[in-house]
Amino acid sequence: MSVFKGVMYEGEMVFFIEGGPLGEEGTYIIVSDDPTVEERISKIMEKLNTPSVIFLARDEYERFKSELEKKAKRVW
Repeated sequence: MSVFKGVMYEGEMVFFIEGGPLGEEGTYIIVSDDPTVEERISKIMEKLNTPSVIFLARDEYERFKSELEKKAKRVW
């Protein structure tokens, strides 16, 4: 997705899960070990069309990788 161009760094990943428990558009899951990632994403939040964003460190991603890849679509 072009909204992430210039915001995400090499090696970082973004997944999207359709829908959500509160009826929102969906949830973005950002995988990064960079401490500035939340600040960078906050600058494009209104373009994401959902308030639901989850941040995972790389080691957390590795634990949930198989489940995440089944339920979510990688968009970056």
